[in-house]
Amino acid sequence: MISEYRIPDGLPNKEVEYKKTPSVPWDPALFKLHTLASFVGERGKGKTNAATNLILRQVKDEYFTRVFLISPTYDSNEVLHEIPVRPSDVYTDYMNASAAIQDITRKVTQDIMLYKNRNIYAKLYNKFMEAKNKGERYDDLSHKDRMYMEEMQNKIAKVYMNLQFRMEYNPDKISPADSYMAEHAEFPPMNNSAVLEDDVPDEWPYFIPPYSMRHPTPCLFIDDMSHSDIYSTGRSNPLVNLSLRHRHLGGPGFGITIYFAVQTFKTGVPKALRTNCQQFFIFQGSDIGVL
Repeated sequence: MISEYRIPDGLPNKEVEYKKTPSVPWDPALFKLHTLASFVGERGKGKTNAATNLILRQVKDEYFTRVFLISPTYDSNEVLHEIPVRPSDVYTDYMNASAAIQDITRKVTQDIMLYKNRNIYAKLYNKFMEAKNKGERYDDLSHKDRMYMEEMQNKIAKVYMNLQFRMEYNPDKISPADSYMAEHAEFPPMNNSAVLEDDVPDEWPYFIPPYSMRHPTPCLFIDDMSHSDIYSTGRSNPLVNLSLRHRHLGGPGFGITIYFAVQTFKTGVPKALRTNCQQFFIFQGSDIGVL
């Protein structure tokens, strides 16, 4: 028998006051991001089509900046081809899904770092431009600031070069973030070694304008991966680890949304993932027992 006792002068579990990070933008007609959601239904009931429709809407309305796909049937599942995605962000190896999760986690973290670097560089760029417009000499700026500016410019230049490469060789296979960046880009003049050219006649060198980049809000869609190692219950499964910390990936204000498409509820989605899913989309089935 369990008895309840009130602790005299106990500590009330009131909400701790803290500075909250602004939440990721999300469609008020849908659900809050970032989230975990499962699309559950038998073959041919429309779960992949529904998930694709949802992703397309959230991309169109600029809620997702990059989409990753894990699906061994991607090549033959033409509906998935409608999702704007880089070729390198599609993973089709059924036997190597764990490595795919690790690679996606690395890419998301890298995008977040690019975004943070862009914001740091923009402040530095504005500081230098303000000094230049005031008629100050470049050599009068601190050596530390000039060295840091050179270091950051090299990083920014590589971002522009990578974007130019993707736009040239895969113009129809780019992410929403690529499209946005290219639309707002002021591509700088660079030689083959990515060293900046001095095109200003006085002491001031040329500075690359900061690239435009939306706040990274990635989405991962996992389809047709039932009974693969990606849904194993072992502690070493990187998907379980990612799902448990998906809202915290990259630090406060970032994260990743994950959508699963499976045929069964109990055996299709491991308990560790089911208990953390915020939405379930249940499609018509022949056996209620699978729920």
